[in-house]
Amino acid sequence: MVLKLGPQRQRALLESLPEIPGAQRIGVESTPYDDCFLGRTVGYFTDARYRAPPDMTAPWVIDFYKKTLSPQDKWRYQSQDADIVISSSPVVAGQVVGGIPIARFERGTATILVNTDNMALRQAPLDHPGVSPPPDPDAAHDFTITVDSEGATRQYCD
Repeated sequence: MVLKLGPQRQRALLESLPEIPGAQRIGVESTPYDDCFLGRTVGYFTDARYRAPPDMTAPWVIDFYKKTLSPQDKWRYQSQDADIVISSSPVVAGQVVGGIPIARFERGTATILVNTDNMALRQAPLDHPGVSPPPDPDAAHDFTITVDSEGATRQYCD
């Protein structure tokens, strides 16, 4: 397979997305991914990290994108919430103590993933052994937008 798409296409998709008022983009990074069998780069995904205002919650971020990436623009929403599971304490290992709001949107071959894991950890109940907020207090307000113009058709390697 010949590489047709470089990180420029991912960045163009990223720049077309609405940004949350008051959130600040603090970094953008594009990463190549390989063909499962031949080991050649066949595409890129781009992560943009944002810092949200201190009073903004993870569900609010997801709701913003659910409202602004609308079906009229042909974006299809899929919830992909993940559990916050304690893993570092043998006493309560595997206990689910909260959820991480994550949203996936698809349009044609493009995918957008909104990941609020740092914000959700900040808002999780921290009275359980083995659960702690992100080590950088500022990062507790961060969320990530991942874009991939070919993500809906991408084959994932095991």
